[in-house]
Amino acid sequence: MSNVLLPRSVRLALWLSTDAPAERIATAVQGSDEPHRLLTRDGTWDLASLIAEVQSSVLTVAALLPVPGDVAAVPRAQDQYHAGTPDPVTAGECLLLGGRERHLIAVPDVQQFGSEWDFGHVVTWHVAQVDEWETAFHGAIGSLAEAESQLRTGLTHATSTIMDLELGMWRPEVKDGIAQLRDARLTDEDLPSITPRRLAALSLAVRLKAIAELALEDTSGGGAVNVWQADQSRAALLEVLRVARRAIAAATYARIER
Repeated sequence: MSNVLLPRSVRLALWLSTDAPAERIATAVQGSDEPHRLLTRDGTWDLASLIAEVQSSVLTVAALLPVPGDVAAVPRAQDQYHAGTPDPVTAGECLLLGGRERHLIAVPDVQQFGSEWDFGHVVTWHVAQVDEWETAFHGAIGSLAEAESQLRTGLTHATSTIMDLELGMWRPEVKDGIAQLRDARLTDEDLPSITPRRLAALSLAVRLKAIAELALEDTSGGGAVNVWQADQSRAALLEVLRVARRAIAAATYARIER
């Protein structure tokens, strides 16, 4: 059984919804990375500093996985904080924090170093103040119950699309990868103690996302029989990806009560 890694913003959102100590959360989120840095307009800090501040002032937390063409719920950064902050769409992920007096976005800038066989990552979180984001988040992403319903439909579509692609024509490594992802689980290091419902939705959404991404690689590389089939399959898989990304976001939303 293979493991599936969660994006860093998702890991951080899940851990911030717990009452774990700041250092424990930082260790879990950083994993095998170099110690994460936190960059604000006031200077550079370590990740535990952000976590400690969040634990004393933040009321809501969520993660987003935006991509070009699907930027729903990404808040607008206020001009005086925007300079130097990476684009969440380019990064493919961001963390949203909501408090009584201000709302923040944290975007990870991930830089890989080393060789193909021996590498690591340097991560800098860029933090900026944004407009209130919860209203747009709930309108675009929806509730966990809505995400669960869409995931069931997405699973049906993904299964149908994969079967229609005639697996016998796929590259062997793609077939093997999809078979492994069907039974994959989230790594223990990624996860704090969350409700079984959130865990089930998150696990299914992450696996669907990984399967759709792998299948999309093959529809572009000759797995489909003809151009029409490739176009139809790609459209179906992109919709599965959209559903999976939004379900992951819905599973990360939490109102923190301390």
